[in-house]
Amino acid sequence: MTQYTTHRVAVTAKGLATRNLNDRWTHGWLAQLEGEPADHWRWHAGYADTTESLSSTVFDFTVARRTRAVFAGVYYEFSPAFGLRFDLTHEWSAGTPDRNACHAGFTTRF
Repeated sequence: MTQYTTHRVAVTAKGLATRNLNDRWTHGWLAQLEGEPADHWRWHAGYADTTESLSSTVFDFTVARRTRAVFAGVYYEFSPAFGLRFDLTHEWSAGTPDRNACHAGFTTRF
C-alpha cells in the first residue's frame, strides 16, 4: 500500500511472505519513505523485518531467525535517458555478523 502526500513524498507499507529453511511460509513487513525534493532528485529510506531465507555453510540457519534491515538511497536523473543511483543497506540477525551493502549504479533508457 502506498500513500502519496503533499510535498512529493510517499509512504509505502508492504507485507512480505518468505519460505523459510524449514519450507514453511512466514510473514514479514517493510516500511519505506520516498521523496522528490527537487526536479531530477529522488530519495528513499526504509526498514524491513522478515525471516531469513538463505542457507549458509558458516552459520546454523536451521533455527528460525529474523532479519532486520535499514536502507536508504538517492537517485539523480541527468536526462530522461540516463540517471545515477547510490544505495546503502545494513542488515542484522541474532547470532550472525551484521551485513552491509553499498551499491552504485546507473540507469539508461533507450
